[in-house]
Amino acid sequence: MNVAFARGDRGLLEEVCLDSMYSNLKNQIKNRSNARWEWHYHGEVEAPRIVCVRCMGTSGVSKHGFSVGQVTVRMFTKQSMAVFDKKNRLIGGDPNKVHNVLEYVVFQKTISDPEDIWRVYGKIAPPHKVEQ
Repeated sequence: MNVAFARGDRGLLEEVCLDSMYSNLKNQIKNRSNARWEWHYHGEVEAPRIVCVRCMGTSGVSKHGFSVGQVTVRMFTKQSMAVFDKKNRLIGGDPNKVHNVLEYVVFQKTISDPEDIWRVYGKIAPPHKVEQ
């Protein structure tokens, strides 16, 4: 998702994100003018960890009912980001400076649909700031 967002790849974002997350990222891409963004993943600080699992369902909607699952994953990773203007001058971030980034990403899937895939539902702010 982060690579697709940096590249402005709306098609890939639409595949990996649910509607509200996709709409939010698409609007951010529209508002960033002609700048070129770069985002890089440099590995884990800690292994990803599932911190919450939720399943919501209804019965009677169809013969088998309707179930949606959500998984919140704590991801503590090393990332770098940079923004360049149309003349390829660095105007934000630093492609050579790696930051430790703590994110809580919520994934969602329609469990009752065997064809559905896990997609990004959104992100939740970490409970505290991480030293970088």
